Amino acid sequence: MRHARSFDKRTHEQLVEIGRKGGIASGRSRRERRAAINKARMEDQIRRENLDELLQVLNYCATELCRVSREKRRQGMR
Repeated sequence: MRHARSFDKRTHEQLVEIGRKGGIASGRSRRERRAAINKARMEDQIRRENLDELLQVLNYCATELCRVSREKRRQGMR
């Protein structure tokens, strides 16, 4: 059973307008989704860079602690 809002009861101009509005909504949705993906990627990259910096600092601190510890052991041996 067909209802009054069936597409086969619409004029060509109405169908074109429905398609145009659908295309606009689809494009908006696609752009919003892409923006959210890009934002998440950027935040992930920032987190990775911060983690890399933290690991470099920890590595430097561990290296310096080992160096100081070795020097203290050498001085204690004299």
